[in-house]
Amino acid sequence: MNQSKLLFYLAQVTTSVTMDTSRNLDTFYEERSNQLEEVKAGLERLKVNMNAMVRNMETMNAIGSQFGASAHLWTSFHKTISRPPSTFEQQPINQSAKDASSSLARDLDERSMGEEERL
Repeated sequence: MNQSKLLFYLAQVTTSVTMDTSRNLDTFYEERSNQLEEVKAGLERLKVNMNAMVRNMETMNAIGSQFGASAHLWTSFHKTISRPPSTFEQQPINQSAKDASSSLARDLDERSMGEEERL
């Protein structure tokens, strides 16, 4: 008889442990599902924000590239102005210098034009 009581008690404990484990697993899976949904929503927000950032950077790059011709023109102007006056006096003006200056002027004109104007 004592052995049958022990077996009965052991069966009850086993059933109780199995039910607790089953409840714990259900809770675990439910919590895991909730966490995965939060991660999925966070990744979707990250994707949207990254796409917006890329579009903004492309816009900034396009705007910045429009200043390239002006920057080149001002750099050339600054280099010309910053030369000492004696440099200008020592160089005789001849036909080849005039040709070089006209080709420089054409080059500056082409660089100051936008892509649409060149085509």
